[in-house]
Amino acid sequence: MMRAVLLLGAALAALACNDPREAELVQELGALEESRVAKSSHDRMRAEVQAGEAALAELETRLGALRPQLEAAEGGLAEVQRAIQREIDRNGALNREIREGQERLQQAAGRQAALEQQVVVARARARTFKDQAAALAKELRPDDPDWARRLRIRSLEEFLREVAQAWPRDPVLAEAAGRALPADPAEATRLGAELAARIRDRVAEVYGLGEGSTAAEAPAVAAGGGAS
Repeated sequence: MMRAVLLLGAALAALACNDPREAELVQELGALEESRVAKSSHDRMRAEVQAGEAALAELETRLGALRPQLEAAEGGLAEVQRAIQREIDRNGALNREIREGQERLQQAAGRQAALEQQVVVARARARTFKDQAAALAKELRPDDPDWARRLRIRSLEEFLREVAQAWPRDPVLAEAAGRALPADPAEATRLGAELAARIRDRVAEVYGLGEGSTAAEAPAVAAGGGAS
């Protein structure tokens, strides 16, 4: 600054005295002014850089203070994502259990329908046996003619064989069907009527075919047997 003042004073003196160094002094004064302007611009840029560095340092400090919060938030987000995945897995397992339960219900319903159909068929067949036994018990009369007694005894014997095939594990029906008939037609007719009546009552009891009665546990009906 002092040099600039001296140069300015010298330049003014040279101008007043028509000094031949006037141009040189003016040129040096211009160079000094350019140097001063450049230095001022440099100082301003350096101040701006320093301000920018200070702002960056402050931002880094603030970011450093926020980093624990950010890490905590990331940890919370990860836990939420894991909880969501667990819920998805649990829902998937529940859906599988529901589907499996529905399949089991459908299978059980199918088995129930099949069993009900078997019961319907078994009761219909049992009713046929009951009706035939009732008819034989009514028609087997000891005072009928000999030819009539022999004809009905043959029908009874065939019926007893069918009963034995149909219910081999029922003790009452198996015992009645296995009884041997006497050789005397009159006595065979009397016993045959008793056996037919016993079979009629047992079948009605087991299958609930009597009036106001309920079915007991029905004995298994063997395949292949049938009433004639």
